[in-house]
Amino acid sequence: MADLSLNAIVREIDALTGKPGAVSDLRKATRSFLGWAVSRGLAKFNPMAGLRLPGKTRAQRLLEAEEKGKALDDCEIVALWCAGQALQDRAARGEPVSGSFGAVVQLALLTGCRRGELAQLRHDFILTGDRVIEARCIKGDRIHLPASVTKSASDHHIHLTQMMRRVIEAQPRRLSPLLFPSRMTGGRLSAWDKYVAALRRDSGVLFQMHDLRRTTRTLMSRLGVAEDIAELAIGHQRADPVGRYNKDAAWKARTEAFEQVSTHISALLAKAADGGNVVPMHGRDQR
Repeated sequence: MADLSLNAIVREIDALTGKPGAVSDLRKATRSFLGWAVSRGLAKFNPMAGLRLPGKTRAQRLLEAEEKGKALDDCEIVALWCAGQALQDRAARGEPVSGSFGAVVQLALLTGCRRGELAQLRHDFILTGDRVIEARCIKGDRIHLPASVTKSASDHHIHLTQMMRRVIEAQPRRLSPLLFPSRMTGGRLSAWDKYVAALRRDSGVLFQMHDLRRTTRTLMSRLGVAEDIAELAIGHQRADPVGRYNKDAAWKARTEAFEQVSTHISALLAKAADGGNVVPMHGRDQR
């Protein structure tokens, strides 16, 4: 710890040039760890104190403005879903590609889950049949994300639609407890930037992983789901003072919200398969 210097950290960051996701993760994890070490008396100071992000070029700012806050339109949902399915089909044929990533994209569109939550999704988080346990008026087949994997550090339940079930059941069972393990390690998926870039190319859709969460939330709004229900469905907490007093899980309404999203995406795919043109519900670019 005493030998760790800012110069050494900067060298490691520079070695990840061209991998912005990895750079961000390294900065965040290292800063948090060093802050903890100082608080515990294991280090006298945080070597990363004062380390600032480099200024962005005009081209980078324009690109971020183009990509930030995007929700996919109906045509893009179909294109991305099909590209994700093609990736899974290639993996099933033995090609050296990540079928897990294709399935993660599909389930992200249906559930609105964050990429980290899906990367940690285990087989035993899928509660069906005899394994279903009632919790705070939440019952029935569902995906249970425990507090240990959610950003809010609280349990989150997602009604399991038939369409979600098909995505989950299509995944090959491996030794890993994870539903979507890395093809190379069997552990959690990583190298998100590489996978996203490849699927962008295959689908023709410009997207980031968090755009899929925005898409689910936007779909709920477009399909008439009440704001409070849609927010609960994707795992957001009620703000005070409402959250302090309203403890209703609104499970029935959340169940209906997820059914509406699955029904809508299923209809889009069916229409595309029949050769019909998919027309966006409210314009192409939902930002």
